[in-house]
Amino acid sequence: MSSRLVSIPVAGGSIALEGALFTPAEPGRKLAVMCHPWSWLGGSMDDYVLHLLTPVFLRHSYAVLRYNSRGVGSSTGRATLRGEGEVADLREVVQWGIGLLGEEAERVVLGYSHGSLITSRQPCLPNIPTSHLLISYPTSVLHWLTLFSSSTYRAALLHLAQEKGSDVLAVYGDKDNFSGEAALDRWAGELRSAGEGGRVRTEKVEGADHFWGGEAGERLAEIVAGWLAER
Repeated sequence: MSSRLVSIPVAGGSIALEGALFTPAEPGRKLAVMCHPWSWLGGSMDDYVLHLLTPVFLRHSYAVLRYNSRGVGSSTGRATLRGEGEVADLREVVQWGIGLLGEEAERVVLGYSHGSLITSRQPCLPNIPTSHLLISYPTSVLHWLTLFSSSTYRAALLHLAQEKGSDVLAVYGDKDNFSGEAALDRWAGELRSAGEGGRVRTEKVEGADHFWGGEAGERLAEIVAGWLAER
């Protein structure tokens, strides 16, 4: 495995995002792009959960691209209130990664906490397998994380689940600190019901909170490893 810091131009080159590119020992044409939690609460590409899952993807021959969103670390620009700038940035980051590996590269977009909101707005790309991994989706606080634009994010996620060829895994804990178990169960049920056009799988981890420390993190890594092995 090797790693290096990268700079990713977005927004017509007016913003540069700081990133870290990890390359597996046996590279394949596989790319995983990871989105961190809300920057306004200290989220960054060095987040524990992203750090935990990076070697899982590397062992399955994925190149891993983690990056700091606008205004985080050495990334320029400022965070946008509704996340629209970050949504547009992710699409450019994915294309930047594809430029390194080739158009035929299989890709996974992963989002944790607030990052799962941004990831849910990334559409499937034509003719290339595209999978979405959503971890600790903050359904109960969606309204204030997006400045009352929750309907836009909910509609996008349901559309993703319905999209032909979509492949979505959503993982959450029954002790989540921000969304109650009942609310997350309802959300997961709605997501599964919507997923008639593609593959939608939800996993609830007993004893896991929003932050995935200890045994909960180990279980999360096991779930993700099993999901990747099916690809």
